[in-house]
Amino acid sequence: MKLGYTFFWAFDNFGNLILSECPYAAIHDLNRYNASQKYHACSRTIYYIDVLAATEGRIAFARDAIADYRTNLIER
Repeated sequence: MKLGYTFFWAFDNFGNLILSECPYAAIHDLNRYNASQKYHACSRTIYYIDVLAATEGRIAFARDAIADYRTNLIER
């Protein structure tokens, strides 16, 4: 990617982790899915997604943060 982000995590509007360490193309597809729900009168299951993006130099920090998030917030 142009800004150096190569690792992505996607969360739904409830904070649940949808995708972990996925490529940018998967984030793009999720955004298209979300737009389709909004603009084509589909049932809304996701209203927005949050994205954590990391560069190669920050991947260890991001992985640690995700592991902590899973342990202490999602899976408790």
